[in-house]
Amino acid sequence: MEKQKIGCGIIILLLIVGVFYLWHKITGEGIRNLGDLSNSCNKQYKINITHYSEFDHKQPLYFNIKKNEIKLDGFGGLFEITNNMDESLENFELHCFDNILYVTWINKNKPVIMFDFVSEKLYHLNGKNEIHKKELFDRINKGNSDLEIE
Repeated sequence: MEKQKIGCGIIILLLIVGVFYLWHKITGEGIRNLGDLSNSCNKQYKINITHYSEFDHKQPLYFNIKKNEIKLDGFGGLFEITNNMDESLENFELHCFDNILYVTWINKNKPVIMFDFVSEKLYHLNGKNEIHKKELFDRINKGNSDLEIE
């Protein structure tokens, strides 16, 4: 009798795990690695973009700075929210000017991530550190005066 209870418990547990797995696959929830953005001005650094695709109208986009294919601690995070479940790397561009890699997303004149790979100063939308925003923007704006920032 005890073995039957254990067997039923295992079967119920497997059914619950299976239903959760199927629900997860159907709703598309989970982290999707969109890929790495790179630029010829510095092949050592890349910016990896990931998308948390969930069944919701607000889906976060995350980034990580990678140096020689290794993620740098403290150089990443949430930078924007999208409602596009099919977000792809095609909507992003990585530019370089004055030792700064900067990413634009959808609007090619609005940098959403700026990273000085020499001093390792970073600014991104939704970041808590606004200290480098003006300095980095002023430098890249010299190379492209059409840029604008909030």
